[in-house]
Amino acid sequence: MLKAAIIDMYDGTPNLGMGSITRMLDRDFPGIQYDIFDIRAKQEVPDMDYDIYISTGGPGHPLEGNEAWEDRYYQLLDNISYHNQVSEYKKFVFFICHSFQIACDHYGIGIITQRPKDSFGVFPVAKSRQGREDHLFRILPEPFYAADFRSYQVIDPDWDRLEEIGAEILAMEYHKNHEFPHLAIMAIKFSDYIYGVQFHPRHIPKV
Repeated sequence: MLKAAIIDMYDGTPNLGMGSITRMLDRDFPGIQYDIFDIRAKQEVPDMDYDIYISTGGPGHPLEGNEAWEDRYYQLLDNISYHNQVSEYKKFVFFICHSFQIACDHYGIGIITQRPKDSFGVFPVAKSRQGREDHLFRILPEPFYAADFRSYQVIDPDWDRLEEIGAEILAMEYHKNHEFPHLAIMAIKFSDYIYGVQFHPRHIPKV
């Protein structure tokens, strides 16, 4: 049986994200056993005994207040990357919003800044050339629409670093969304087995 670790970054804040993730797993993937790790409130960090790691969104500055657990979290990410290099059986990671920003900082992808104005709603997202070719993103329309709720952003991609680690930017903030001087990175393929998105893909619109 596949095992998934859900890394809860919400720090006890009421949210819809955790319920959306668990409902999706219960409904669409009943063969997956999952455990939840409250990393910010209880400093719970999963070990390597999982096949899939889903690291959630959450409130607050992504680089502040993490001292009690960040070293173990970063070590987990490094251990997964090393495992995937040397093992035939791969482990998969998916970062969402707050976790995506933390991962971008850890891998040296870009700069974390406060957004000039909070993003709150559903907005178009522009795919990059790599995104239009990626096996996960190519089925999405151009542009595609996504739920985007955030006060912070990842900007100024380090292209040399991206090339060094073999990562690809799959989507950017749509240029017609605003007139700010920087467009945020919205999705990255860190490796064939590690993806991250700035938006909230598990939100289900009410109709």
